[in-house]
Amino acid sequence: MAIIVALQLILYFGTCLMEGIGETNEIHGSKRLLLNDPDAINNRLNNLERSLQQQQAAMLQQQATILQQQATIQQLKQNIPQGYTAGQLYYDASSYPNRFGGPSNMLCLPNNPKLSNKTASHSFIYGTEFEENFLRNDAANEDIPCALCRSINTTSTVMFPGRNICYNGWKTEYEGYVMSGHWGYRASSYICVDLHPDYIPGGKANTNGQLLYVTGYTAGQEHYSSSYSNRFGGAANMFCLPNNPKLSNKTAPGYSFLYRTEFEENFLRSDAVNEDIPCAFCTSLYTTSSAMFPGRNVCYHGWKMEYEGYVMSGYWGHRASSYICVDAHPDYVPCGKANTGGQLLYVTGTKCGTPTCPPYHDNVAVKCVVCSK
Repeated sequence: MAIIVALQLILYFGTCLMEGIGETNEIHGSKRLLLNDPDAINNRLNNLERSLQQQQAAMLQQQATILQQQATIQQLKQNIPQGYTAGQLYYDASSYPNRFGGPSNMLCLPNNPKLSNKTASHSFIYGTEFEENFLRNDAANEDIPCALCRSINTTSTVMFPGRNICYNGWKTEYEGYVMSGHWGYRASSYICVDLHPDYIPGGKANTNGQLLYVTGYTAGQEHYSSSYSNRFGGAANMFCLPNNPKLSNKTAPGYSFLYRTEFEENFLRSDAVNEDIPCAFCTSLYTTSSAMFPGRNVCYHGWKMEYEGYVMSGYWGHRASSYICVDAHPDYVPCGKANTGGQLLYVTGTKCGTPTCPPYHDNVAVKCVVCSK
């Protein structure tokens, strides 16, 4: 009798519990999920559709934000004071064989200058224009603008020739092509010109001045002696080319080239002649500036020495070059002994007059030191 009563109580409470669960499910509108339940499938599809609509709305919002940011960037670019790229008048060697002097570097002139009230007559600066349609099909004779830009939260900048992407840890400011003056014109400089250049409004007239040509990869200009009286142009500065370049797929027209650089004397080492010269881009930790001090082999107070060496450059009877500070204990490029010419380096000596003697002495090799702080 007790067993029957217990079973009845279990059945009673079980029935009440199931009814309560059913009522709860009805209250919340939930049902047990069945694979073939059309209501459940429709519910899932509706949820997916709502999610897709939300994603599409978010994408539209992002696109609107991007367009607004692009418009802001264009407005900021328009507000940047644009200057004028300027350099020495090019001069053709065949027409002006006695006019290969003057500066080889280029300047960025402001469009709001503060002019002096004095007249100059022996050194001039001219506008710079493209002489080829390499970067754009309408580039020839267009005058070239320029801008001096400051990169926020950076302590140093460097141009890497032979590459279109930065090394790890560096931030890209812009990419482009190396350009310089024609090898048959007066000396110029290798510079990195933006891949998508702008033009100076109204500057289409072919007024010459400094003329730019794209440079081919072959690190300096071929030396050429005075016997090549029509080949004293091209760039005077030198580059440090990477050993892992990112090459373009375009062919240079043939008016500006880069060649390897080699020692032409046994000054620094007894086996240096014809050895090709390696190079390196270095960053100095915890420093914000660096400088090369010619005529010294120790740094001034407050500066940290990076390396010491000797001032070297091209030969005075060859085309224009640059003074550089070469390490006193140089390395060589492996397998680079062949005498292939190119850019040739010689140690530099002083000539009395300016600088004065003393403290300098005539024809003494000039020491140098690279320092940072």
